[in-house]
Amino acid sequence: MGYSIMTFFEDEAVHVKMLKFLDSEYRPWEKIGKKEGIPTERGPTHDVAYGPDDQSWRVIGFDFVCGGVIEVAYVYRICQWMAVMTGEMQILYDGEDVQKLTHKKGSKDPISVTKDGFSLVRDYECAYMFFGSGQRGKNDVIIKQELQRLTKGWKAYG
Repeated sequence: MGYSIMTFFEDEAVHVKMLKFLDSEYRPWEKIGKKEGIPTERGPTHDVAYGPDDQSWRVIGFDFVCGGVIEVAYVYRICQWMAVMTGEMQILYDGEDVQKLTHKKGSKDPISVTKDGFSLVRDYECAYMFFGSGQRGKNDVIIKQELQRLTKGWKAYG
């Protein structure tokens, strides 16, 4: 049992381009931040466990075991980043639950994101047993910097 978070792509060529880009540029959390919880994520992949039926070519995402750890909050932000970079402006949870994104500040539904797809990590995303309150600001900075790095690379990728 687990969960999947993903970005849905309307254009197959953009999907292929993003998958190739992430294959060379994506860095898992343990490479950029302090490991907080148990290893939880698999991806980025088009073959998510709980994606839309018969449409794996249209998604890129991650599978994860449980919520409440920074690693999961991080892959959510990677999916938000993909959605912003490709103009999709929504992510899918378990292939069904659509979570819309907006650049309107302060919005909670849809989720307010920066031009790099960043949004602050919310309390419910990180259980305190894994995510001490002193780390929250540090982790937000790490995620934001990583999304900015990816944005710069994506724009140069052409």
